Amino acid sequence: MKVLVTGASGFSGANLVRRLLEEELLVKVLKSPFSPIFPISP
Repeated sequence: MKVLVTGASGFSGANLVRRLLEEELLVKVLKSPFSPIFPISP
C-alpha cells in the first residue's frame, strides 16, 4: 500500500512515518521547504 504523509517533519508526522515504515508500507512525505530534513528509520 502507498501512503502520503503531510507534515512529516513534525513530531506526530515523524512518528507516524516510522510506524508506517515498520509495517513495510511505501511512504512518501510532503514537508515545508523551510523544515529541516531528519533521517527517519524504522
